[in-house]
Amino acid sequence: MSAKLDILSDNLPEAAQTFLVTHRYAMLYHLPEWLRIVAALTSSELFYLVLSDGGTGHTKGIVPLCLKNGAFGVIANSSPFFGSHGGILAADDESFQGLARALHAFLIERRVMLMNVIEPLFECSKNQYERTLPVSAMDHRIGQFKDLGLISDRDTLLGSVGGLTRSNLNRKAWRSGMKIYRDESPAALESLYAMHVQEMGAKPGGNPKPRSFFEQIAHLRQGAVSYRLYLGEIDGEVVAGLLLLLWREYVEYITPVFKDHARASQPLSALVFQAMLDAAIEGYRWWNFGGTWREQENLMKFKESWGAQSKPYQYYVLDLGGLEAFKGCDREVLKKEYYGFYLYPF
Repeated sequence: MSAKLDILSDNLPEAAQTFLVTHRYAMLYHLPEWLRIVAALTSSELFYLVLSDGGTGHTKGIVPLCLKNGAFGVIANSSPFFGSHGGILAADDESFQGLARALHAFLIERRVMLMNVIEPLFECSKNQYERTLPVSAMDHRIGQFKDLGLISDRDTLLGSVGGLTRSNLNRKAWRSGMKIYRDESPAALESLYAMHVQEMGAKPGGNPKPRSFFEQIAHLRQGAVSYRLYLGEIDGEVVAGLLLLLWREYVEYITPVFKDHARASQPLSALVFQAMLDAAIEGYRWWNFGGTWREQENLMKFKESWGAQSKPYQYYVLDLGGLEAFKGCDREVLKKEYYGFYLYPF
């Protein structure tokens, strides 16, 4: 193949855009609609590397990345911000390797010191990344997702969840009298943000998303990616919220939150159930609970109780000469200087 490489911002030509949105392993975290938000939140620069057949012009591969120039040098993530999946999307192995080599050359040209790539949830390209790129470290996560394909009604969904969750729904959540409704207004997003900050701020090492994230999310209603916000209200008080992102056959579990004083009523369980039921009836296939560390046993059990399947996936750390230097820096300083970016396992 006579290959042609284009280095673009978020303005993708039609052929590249079509390749991106139809690739079997693409996730919304690859999309310009999402990465524009991320680049703004992290004060980073967005690029797409697009590999094409020089003869036909057909797109053969694409990889997004954001570059961040900080006090200790330039770093890159394929899709930054709270462990977002990114990675190379290619038509075949040859195209993957060609795009990986082009990515390596681009990183060297831009003097990037360190890069992280999180592979798509349903793809495992370990040998390809390690064979083609300077992978010097890996970090491991467990992806947890539920197949909604066999859920046709309330009873089949209820039968697909674990006994304790089913009991909590029947004995607590549905007896609380909680009103569940959707509200995608700015005021509702602000209410969600307030609960999120309160909950995350109370946790050791809590790292709440900034208000600007929830303000930016509102713009997604204009494109192929949409958002959905469920709220739960008891005695006139909003006690729980659940923010989802939807694209293609995926439902992304983005921000679940509830007020601690309402914990006994299991309000979040009621919201998750209703949102899952709506998504299944509307034809969405995959409910992505997101990644979990092996050490997060309680969180893993919560997701498993909803019938979630588990799949390991990797963070690939590419060392372009900066890994040891970054390891010598104060970690809290690095988190602030490179907000939203993953550097190396620590």
